[in-house]
Amino acid sequence: MEKYQLAFSWLGVFLCLLIFGGMMTLISVIETITKPKILFYKKQRNLIPLAFIIFVSITILLFIIYLMNIDFISIFGDNWYMILSINIILIKIVISIIIGNEADKLGRNKYIWGLLAFIEFHLALIVLGSNFKLLPLKGNAKKFVIELNKETNTKIKVIDEAFKDGVIEYTISSEKINEIKSSYSVELKRIIDNDHIQNFNSKLEKALYNGIISQEEYNNKLQSPII
Repeated sequence: MEKYQLAFSWLGVFLCLLIFGGMMTLISVIETITKPKILFYKKQRNLIPLAFIIFVSITILLFIIYLMNIDFISIFGDNWYMILSINIILIKIVISIIIGNEADKLGRNKYIWGLLAFIEFHLALIVLGSNFKLLPLKGNAKKFVIELNKETNTKIKVIDEAFKDGVIEYTISSEKINEIKSSYSVELKRIIDNDHIQNFNSKLEKALYNGIISQEEYNNKLQSPII
């Protein structure tokens, strides 16, 4: 009977992880649909290895505690479980804040991902680390990036098909794809910079209209926008 109870316990853990992982993946997909993504993002933040490192570190720590056979009652008294629980919650809060900030750097909602990380931060790191970096753009800037992504993907697809059909060699194919990637980075930066300038000018106009800045200050700042 105990053997089956252990099996059911592990099955329950597996199902919970599966549900949480599916929920996080769904949220990630919804964000990717609603926001334009950056193509060729190399996932420099290394979130998946970080999840593995944290998992291994916690496993080693628990194993050491098990080997040392620590008597928590003698150390913390009868309230040892409450003290331990509070410390675990505090650690989870700190990790959630860190992961929320990482999600924000990836153009995702830091509050949602902070909450998800509090539930299960390993899965949150893995899902974040395996997805695109998004751009929090709206209006014309969002439309321009979506069109740029579409055109870039089309160009790369044509080059790949030409290589597969033997029309061009691998070296030429690689050179052309690198040129497309370089051109994409330049155009993407231009779109983002223009969006920042437009937002800055809009805030300037609002400040001038509400009497926060003078006409002279408005003209000076308009000539040298902060990007």
